[in-house]
Amino acid sequence: MLGLGNSLTRKSLTRRVINTYTSDFSSGVDSWQAFSVQGTLSLAGNQDSVDSENDWLKGTFDTNQTAGPSGLSRPNTFTDVRLGDQFSVSVKIRIISGSDHWDGSDNVLTFFYPVGTDNVSPPNILYRAFDAVQDETTTADSDIISTSVFDVNNVSGDLGDMYIRWFSAGDKPKAGAVFYVKDIVVKQYRTS
Repeated sequence: MLGLGNSLTRKSLTRRVINTYTSDFSSGVDSWQAFSVQGTLSLAGNQDSVDSENDWLKGTFDTNQTAGPSGLSRPNTFTDVRLGDQFSVSVKIRIISGSDHWDGSDNVLTFFYPVGTDNVSPPNILYRAFDAVQDETTTADSDIISTSVFDVNNVSGDLGDMYIRWFSAGDKPKAGAVFYVKDIVVKQYRTS
């Protein structure tokens, strides 16, 4: 034995919140925009009296979404993303069924990417997936997502962008599909 066991000290690592995004749709769209949409996704902020609550963001698709993921994004939300950072997300969403605008009346699988879509590789993609119940307000709340950022040199350049997307078969929006979102809170954690 080298006699080093008792003389080594260990440093405690602390995870702390270093950045928080909180949506504000009270007077506009808060920099959210359509992402990879066929046709047009119209966005309107300050939508009131939705499930007895105010200040929602409303999205309306005018074309059936058939190719790849589509939805909305908020570019450059987190500008200091490092290897090992983790995120938590929470959001309220209301999917309006309309006339079969979301491929039936079942729950709609919705994906929330807090910090880009290509910053990590499958099967470890950093996202939160949840089922949005049609015609009800669904609150999705993750604790800290276990996957952490492990590639800060992604080729697509979307590191720091947030996305809400739909792409699963049977859950793609059709022409006339409407959704509402509000109370988006994304926290960025770093261990040091």
